Amino acid sequence: MMTGILESQKILVMFHSYEDEKALVNLSLHSDGCKIDCGDRLIQLGLAKSSFKRLEKLHSKKLGSQKWSQIDGKNEACKYETLAEVKKLGGYISRNKEEVTCLAVTSPSCIHMRQTSMSTVFKELQDKLIQEMQTITSSVSPEIGDVCIASYKPSTYARVKLLDVTDQEFLVHFIDCGGIQKVKQADLFKLPEGLAETKPLSLSVRLADIIPPGGQMAWPGISKDCLEELLSNKDKLYMTPHGDVQQHPDFKIEVIPAYIEFTEEKLGGPFEANSVTFVSVNELLIQEGLALPCQVRGHSPTQNLPYNEEERKSEILYVPAIRELTTLDLNNAFGQKECDQSMSSYDEVNVSKYFSGWIPCELPVSSVFVAYPSYVDDRGIIYLQPLKNMETLQTMSEGFSILVANSLPSDDDLCWSIGDPVIAKFFIDNKWHRATVLKLLEKGNVLVQFVDYGNTDVVMLSDLRRNIVYDQVPIQCCKAVLYQTEPRNMQGFWQTEVLDFIHKSIVEKECLVTVMETPTPGKPLQVRLLVKEHNLDVISLLVNKMKVCKIVKPMLSLEEDSCDVVVEDEASQMDFPSVNLPSLSLPNNPFEKFRVKVTAIKDPASVYISPVLFSEGTSGYECLLESSVAAYQSFFFLVNSDPSSYASVKDPQIGGIYLGMFSTEEWYRVQVIAKTQSQITAMFVDTGNLEDILVKNLRECPEIGLNIPAMAVGVKLHQVVPPNQSRNMWSEEAMRAMIDCLMNTNEKSFLTSVKSMESPPQVELYLEGTQKLAYADLIASGLVAIQV
Repeated sequence: MMTGILESQKILVMFHSYEDEKALVNLSLHSDGCKIDCGDRLIQLGLAKSSFKRLEKLHSKKLGSQKWSQIDGKNEACKYETLAEVKKLGGYISRNKEEVTCLAVTSPSCIHMRQTSMSTVFKELQDKLIQEMQTITSSVSPEIGDVCIASYKPSTYARVKLLDVTDQEFLVHFIDCGGIQKVKQADLFKLPEGLAETKPLSLSVRLADIIPPGGQMAWPGISKDCLEELLSNKDKLYMTPHGDVQQHPDFKIEVIPAYIEFTEEKLGGPFEANSVTFVSVNELLIQEGLALPCQVRGHSPTQNLPYNEEERKSEILYVPAIRELTTLDLNNAFGQKECDQSMSSYDEVNVSKYFSGWIPCELPVSSVFVAYPSYVDDRGIIYLQPLKNMETLQTMSEGFSILVANSLPSDDDLCWSIGDPVIAKFFIDNKWHRATVLKLLEKGNVLVQFVDYGNTDVVMLSDLRRNIVYDQVPIQCCKAVLYQTEPRNMQGFWQTEVLDFIHKSIVEKECLVTVMETPTPGKPLQVRLLVKEHNLDVISLLVNKMKVCKIVKPMLSLEEDSCDVVVEDEASQMDFPSVNLPSLSLPNNPFEKFRVKVTAIKDPASVYISPVLFSEGTSGYECLLESSVAAYQSFFFLVNSDPSSYASVKDPQIGGIYLGMFSTEEWYRVQVIAKTQSQITAMFVDTGNLEDILVKNLRECPEIGLNIPAMAVGVKLHQVVPPNQSRNMWSEEAMRAMIDCLMNTNEKSFLTSVKSMESPPQVELYLEGTQKLAYADLIASGLVAIQV
């Protein structure tokens, strides 16, 4: 290489010192009016590295205080102290180690830095920007590639380069302050000519010789976060360029491959001086599993990897820890040996050699989300797959099929230990999924758990692989248990038939999940599940209808701060709790019909009804109700216009009436049925449904609300009983059918007549304009029966 560079060339030699019969020199090659430092070129090509001895000899001043510039072929050392010097010298970047300051981190492939020696220049530039902006009043409409001024904070301005335009917003690169973000057109102004000559003061750097972990195409959010925290906590950073300047594929800005280091002082012994060592940030990311070393086949392992479009996805918003994977990732996600000739091929990295397990699932960021239950185990633990994870699951499954299609197990695929991560084929869908080895069985079979689904299965050795990919994608399902719900038996064990019933009712069905307690890492979520298809509350079904479970509530002791466990008895599970409000009276005349809507269903024979009025009442009873309904509607509008004006509740009392916030963020009257230190079980007195509400979401109910009757009345459907009276249990099918019949219907109201005024009242519901019972079809189908 040296022969090819120096042969038949005119060389400028600069002598620095002479020791051990050897001269330390700097060789410069002059060609076409341009000077090339031979030492820098060898370092740039990865064929040599800088020694601290060489740095000390070549730089007599403090590290990072000198820059070697290209000025008419002359090698001139200078210190950037003024803005004028920056304009004159241009943007040459030294190939030697320089002290820098981290400005912003977009990803490990786009770090924004500034040379420490530029601090004075940057301050001078900012002062000039503020001075110039006093004379500029109108905004500008720049084109892509233009440099202009952006106002990004009050009275704060910076030079920016326009990268892209989307929806009246401009994606810009802060060429002096560092960073990439969007700004509005109104915040962009024309750059004066006097400031246009100054070269950018920030550098865009990518960490050399590393790639994203786990074969991913983009950097995961955890790599970016850890890198940002690491760089922000170091007072002094040093950058050594390594390789040619490249263009970022998305932002179209120049990035410098480089090593970034910081210093650590190691305390010496009693007779030793303290020592200072340089620590490589590139190496730290590899050691922490946040990056992989880049090795280019056929080249030196330390040679810089070319940067291309296939290396990563868009990084304008950094990739979160759980990334939505797409089929575009599959080209490089598996360390394929066959790649396009225009790309550099990576040497395969045996990730499983260093890989000890899958990343745990992330705790939900919202207390309410949609999920699909995938499995219910024998302990009653429900495995939930959030809706946002479904595309990732599908992509991973397809990727595994491509990776191991028609492959034969290797020797490594036949030896396993408990706890090993594995890719296993599930016999039902015949697809490959991520799993963990639970037990080694006889005849060479292995018991595994499919970590993204929760179920376990016995798998043959021939259906196991060590091709560990997507190892940076967290487990895609989370464990959950029904909130404060236990089996109703002396042993406290879940019976198989009950678990099978729960499994049949919820698995692979869209459910609305409400997290009832603050999630704790490593523990199942405490949740309520609502099957959206039938608006079916699973806890209510098991406790109140099926009566196969019981509620166990931790009640706050009045004498001490500890919580006692109180099991609800049958009396506390009455169909219709008494309400501490004026009651809405029903007509005594069994021949008078009035309109109602069904607001809640406790079981197919027990419902809550609420009156429905048209513009004018058509029955005597409806006319009497008009004042009560109008008063409630005015009250509802009043409390929701400014709920913050009502005092928060610090110590809600059992039986007390308060304002509670529903999931729609609307406020309704509620009555406390039970409570813990942080939340209550509340009945919405105007609809009849039960919900758990955090104490912080309670407000004092104004006095006017305590004088308005509850708008919901609990009633029994006249003579409606389960078809099999010996069991006295309602089937899930009957419950769903009654919900569809009375609530999931186009009928906005039903005609009602009171058949008995006993407690609770018994009524019949008819379809409007007919004499047909609203649930006649259920009686005909045998789902419900009439007890004459």
